Formats: sequence, C-alpha cells, structure tokens
Amino acid sequence: MNGIVRQIKDKISKYFHSGASTLDSMDEIRKLYLINTFNFIAILFVFPFGLNALLNASYPLALTLLSISIVLTFNYYFLKVSDHPQKKDFASYIISLLFSILMSYLIYTGGVDDTGPLW
Repeated sequence: MNGIVRQIKDKISKYFHSGASTLDSMDEIRKLYLINTFNFIAILFVFPFGLNALLNASYPLALTLLSISIVLTFNYYFLKVSDHPQKKDFASYIISLLFSILMSYLIYTGGVDDTGPLW
C-alpha cells in the first residue's frame, strides 16, 4: 500500500513540475508550479461537475464545464511540451480567461439550484 501512495505522490509531483526542465530561474519554476497547480485543481473539479451535469440532463452547463476541462487539458500539454519563452504567460492568461467565462456563466444562469452567484 505504501508503494502505491508513493507512486501517486511521484506522479502528482511530476505533473506539477512538468515543463520546468527548460527554465533556469527558481522564480520561473515557482510560477510554472503555481500555474500547473491551478490547472490541476480546475480539471479535478470542473470535469466531474461536467459529467454530473451531463447525467442530470443539464446540457448547456455540461457543455460549458466539459469544454473548459478539455481546454485546460490542452493548456497543460502546451506547458509540458512547448519551449516557447512566453508559455507561462499564455497559459496563465488561458486559465484566467476560462475562470472568468465560467464564473460569468454561473452567475448569469444561476448554476445548479441557483448556486451560481455563490461563485
């Protein structure tokens, strides 16, 4: 059991540090770590909520949430494979834009059981 937990921890740590091999500044590595953390947490919550909305036949909400989770997944892969010097800025812009769209959508539609304004 301890070996499985260690493997999961290693994979999560590898996820958070992906794309950092091309960076030489510790400050840049921290920024990338923070972007990967936000990306991971967003996918962790948005995707299951999207599946739940799909199962509850709330198709516009499901489409919005699942689309955002797909874009976040591509954002992660962009960070991982890109050698572009501005990749962190672009990825953080995408995350901010997606969160703004999601929050605006939830406030406008009311979300599930009118909980949207709580966001």
